[in-house]
Amino acid sequence: WINLNYLILAGLRHYSQLEGPARTRAAQLYSQLRDNLVLNMQKQWESTGYLWEHYDPISGRGQRTHPFNGWSALALLIVSEIYP
Repeated sequence: WINLNYLILAGLRHYSQLEGPARTRAAQLYSQLRDNLVLNMQKQWESTGYLWEHYDPISGRGQRTHPFNGWSALALLIVSEIYP
């Protein structure tokens, strides 16, 4: 679900900005997850024309409810890197 990924991204971004041993790894994970999430949502949008409730963790294929613009709209905050 996008909302869980958003929370994880917020935490990773936070720890990537703090001094400490986890800084570099948190920055790497943040970048990888953010890129994978946004690119997969874009790919699914282009192939189906829908935002989905959630995406398969292995294939990335959109699943369940569509069109779904609830927490999938968090992708805009992720792209903008806005984390309260």
